[in-house]
Amino acid sequence: MIAPLEEMVERFNRKTSRDEKLKEELMGIEKRINLDLGDEHFCFILNDGEAHSLQKGMFNEPDVTITSDPVTLTGLIEKTIRPMRAYAQKKFQVKGKLEDLLHLRKLF
Repeated sequence: MIAPLEEMVERFNRKTSRDEKLKEELMGIEKRINLDLGDEHFCFILNDGEAHSLQKGMFNEPDVTITSDPVTLTGLIEKTIRPMRAYAQKKFQVKGKLEDLLHLRKLF
């Protein structure tokens, strides 16, 4: 599962490097994000408009926790599943402050 997540991180970083407005919007923001995929757990850091440090495991005190399953998350990354549909079907849940969630929507 780590390969699709690495692709998501790379795509996000390419997007922010090309979009000055987006990068400016995310400057000064540092968030620890957990991905709970049932049997698999990952985490990464969003810092100054760049996602990095993707690794297995989870932070003890994340700012945001995404709970899903590998099939749904892969569909979101590949854009075969719409984020709002997955959320409405409770296949994609996000916990965190509203402000943090608004920044996170830019990943998908």
